[in-house]
Amino acid sequence: MQDIYLAKVNPDKNEYRFYRLCLPTNSTDLLQQWGRVGDYIYEKWDGFDSHQAAQVQLEKLTKSKRREGYTLADRSVMPRNHLFYERPTGSMDGDGQLTLFDDV
Repeated sequence: MQDIYLAKVNPDKNEYRFYRLCLPTNSTDLLQQWGRVGDYIYEKWDGFDSHQAAQVQLEKLTKSKRREGYTLADRSVMPRNHLFYERPTGSMDGDGQLTLFDDV
């Protein structure tokens, strides 16, 4: 499994951000998580046709975030109450967001 943690910290701007990319072994789904260090988290799953396509996107996103000033970090940037889990069950809408309701 590829797990990349990035952080962007600038106390002068009150900027404490993290960004995580996770690509499970042989998976075609890429997980993106972001938010304020130690505080809250947003996440998005993107599905791809192949593991290689997901790998290419992971590398693109990593390079993009590094250009934005993010540096490599470790798991400690994640919120303390965050549980690490597998891809949720349910359907995905057109934006890659999990939809739990049939009528949405």
